[in-house]
Amino acid sequence: MSNKTKKILIMGAGGAGVSNIAQIYKELGHEVIGVDKIRNAATENLEKLGIPVFDEDEPNILQGVKMIFKSAAIKYSHPIIHEAKSKRIYIISRYELFEELSADRDVIAIAGSSGKTSTTGITAHILKGDRDCGYLIGIHGNGGHNGTHGDFVLEADEYAKTFLHIKKAKIGLITGLKYDHVDIYPTKEEYDEAFATFASRCKTLIINGDDQYLVDKMAQFKPVTFGKKDSNEWVAKNIMNFEGGSNFDVYHNGELVTPITLQVIGGHNIINALAGFVANYLNGVEVKTIVDQLSVFKGLPRRLEMIKSNPFYVYDDYAHLPFEIDTVLTGLRESFKARRIICYFQGHTYTRINAFFVDYTKALSKCDYLLLGDIYAARDAVGSVDLDKMLSMITCKDKVLSGSVDNTITLLKTIIKDGDVLVCLNAGDGTKVAQSFKNSK
Repeated sequence: MSNKTKKILIMGAGGAGVSNIAQIYKELGHEVIGVDKIRNAATENLEKLGIPVFDEDEPNILQGVKMIFKSAAIKYSHPIIHEAKSKRIYIISRYELFEELSADRDVIAIAGSSGKTSTTGITAHILKGDRDCGYLIGIHGNGGHNGTHGDFVLEADEYAKTFLHIKKAKIGLITGLKYDHVDIYPTKEEYDEAFATFASRCKTLIINGDDQYLVDKMAQFKPVTFGKKDSNEWVAKNIMNFEGGSNFDVYHNGELVTPITLQVIGGHNIINALAGFVANYLNGVEVKTIVDQLSVFKGLPRRLEMIKSNPFYVYDDYAHLPFEIDTVLTGLRESFKARRIICYFQGHTYTRINAFFVDYTKALSKCDYLLLGDIYAARDAVGSVDLDKMLSMITCKDKVLSGSVDNTITLLKTIIKDGDVLVCLNAGDGTKVAQSFKNSK
């Protein structure tokens, strides 16, 4: 990334990941401003860092701007982009950024259908204990750092085929392979092929060996495997989940390496931690440093983020795919065996919900009480989902259509009791449901 200072405009500054790109440019000494039609935790964080975020109709927004970064959500037909092109202002997308990073840095790229954000965060957290690495994580706030070391931990997102613009990676890691983004990849074969292309550009490839489909698809690249199954090279054994954390032992080729203690819950976080362990070990980080860093890792925003613990628990999670929901609810049950688990789910896009309709009904059946909210349409301009039918197919003990975010909050206040565990699953504005309980008694 160029160090020649300039004024940079960040389009879509409130997006997860995009706000962190703004932070990196600011760290490099550039004058950075943002534009977005929304206000959220990401824009609030940018303002605190001295990066003002303006509305899209802000007059003279391009005055003095020498470069624009645009997220994938911003179309080239956008009025600001259209005007910038007429003024010959340089426009860069995430594609070009990934190309620059992978050309100039030793990239550790984390990809996968789910778990990549948490794994990227854990991997970067561990590596920071050893060197001042750079990182870019798709979270709302403080997920971007340029660093002074050549290593750069990058969340390699498959949406819009962005991860295919990574030229090369020192280490590549794939957390799992399950078909998603049907609007970008019309067939499962195209989705799988994209991951194979990504894998081919990784000097060392690490994969979740518990995902047999992934193992079969990546066999040609002779990957290092990790997981809970004994068939893996790196294995998590003797797992113990408890309220507030978990313990497990790391084995390599059948030999005990070290015990691990985590302050985060859920079986998926154990796998994410093991992935981060392996990536850093293969990158030359000492075992003691990895163990120490994992012991103080408290999770990422919206990844089973604990909002409240007394008199009831409230968790906020970005899970919006069926297998992610299944994983989160299973993990909560492992840690909270005797408590009632209440789940609020806000579906993300009509296209996705309809594509995996039956899978959603099975996953959501794993809670005790379900509040099924309205769909967050996001990039879907039009569409619909038969929520009544979905609710009828879900087999949990108690269930209700909760409607809007505001209505859900009101309804939950009449349902939740001391000792319950509430988890809010969404990739939209449903996070407001969890946040509404933050300061409640």
